[in-house]
Order: sequence, then structure tokens, then C-alpha cells
Amino acid sequence: MKGVAISGGAVLYLAPKLFPLVLLLYFFVQRKGPRSAPLLLLAIVVFFVFLIFLYPHCYLWLVPAVLFLIGIGVLANVSALKEMRR
Repeated sequence: MKGVAISGGAVLYLAPKLFPLVLLLYFFVQRKGPRSAPLLLLAIVVFFVFLIFLYPHCYLWLVPAVLFLIGIGVLANVSALKEMRR
């Protein structure tokens, strides 16, 4: 997956409390099935739930920033998404 290090660095900068969770979710998804769409969506939902609970005072600007990072990751990995559809 392209851009994982950059996205991880951005999360570390924007929401340092969530960085251990991001590492845990990343390695969990990589071990269980990196091309599994339901597993990826579950990891994203877990991330956003923790984001809202750990940063209740600023989640309104963190959520769009993280969605932007996810969008960039999707654009950078279009070939992987096409492979997931098969």
C-alpha cells in the first residue's frame, strides 16, 4: 500500500493519542486479510469511534482531515481497490 508511512506520520502529528491504535489496526488488517473490504471498513469505523472519544473537543476538524487522508490513500491505491473487487 502506497502512502502508509505518510498517513501514519500525519495521524501521529494530528492525533498522537491514536497512533498506537493505528499501528495495531494496520498490523491486524495486514495479518488477517489486507484485501478484505469488510475488514478495512471495520478498522476505519473503530478508528473514528476512538477518534471521537479521545478528541471530543476537536473531532469536527479531525474527521474531515482524516477522511482527506483516506481519500488520498484510495487515489494512490486504485489498483489495489480494483483487485479487492474481484
